[in-house]
Amino acid sequence: MRGGIASAIKGCFKKCGGFTPLGKTHFLTGFTLMEITVVIVIVSVLVGLAMPNYHLLTVKAIMREGEDILQAVRAAQLRHNLYSGTYTNNINDLDTEFQATQNFEQPIALPNVVGGLVGLVLQRGSVARALLIYTDGRIICGGPDCTKLGY
Repeated sequence: MRGGIASAIKGCFKKCGGFTPLGKTHFLTGFTLMEITVVIVIVSVLVGLAMPNYHLLTVKAIMREGEDILQAVRAAQLRHNLYSGTYTNNINDLDTEFQATQNFEQPIALPNVVGGLVGLVLQRGSVARALLIYTDGRIICGGPDCTKLGY
């Protein structure tokens, strides 16, 4: 037998990762604290970069809901004008039933006395935004971040 016990111990030490004082082998597995810290920092930076975009996308989706409500108000106002010859300021006079939603109050019908405005909807919650619609379909926004939202 070449090398004997010393070479067997040396070979096992390389393969097994080492010996404990009691003679049992143990394996060195897992990640170091530095590797875990680097991964946490990278993930934190990526989340920090994504959060503003995520917030803007959720606000845009909420505002899209308001636009849909206003398009329905506009269509109902145009039908009301077609049949009666006037626009109404009473939402209940329209042929479509409107209710408040999770994100918006009940829409308000406007009688087209101010430059063609026929509808208004107010956003609920801590941010006060208003969407207004004209007879030609233009929608304007009043409140914070309206320019970021594309209005």
